[in-house]
Amino acid sequence: MDVEEAIMTEIYNTWAWTATITTPAQLCAQLPSAFQELEIKSILDSGCGDGNPPWILTLDLSGISGLSYLGADIVEPLVAKLQAQYT
Repeated sequence: MDVEEAIMTEIYNTWAWTATITTPAQLCAQLPSAFQELEIKSILDSGCGDGNPPWILTLDLSGISGLSYLGADIVEPLVAKLQAQYT
């Protein structure tokens, strides 16, 4: 495990970020229309975070067909947890 992975894994294990980082509601409200306007068909969410819940699940994407999402993170326990929940 490299230094960056060790730091992020420790933050994940202690839930150090959950009290301070949230998805801005105003931005999330604008994303679906931006996806449509820009004809976005895929999203790569690098550093997808704690997934509590995954920010993508907070969006109303019902009017967008064919949109694919891939979340990636350096924290292996987090990736395993989210894969078990959402795949």
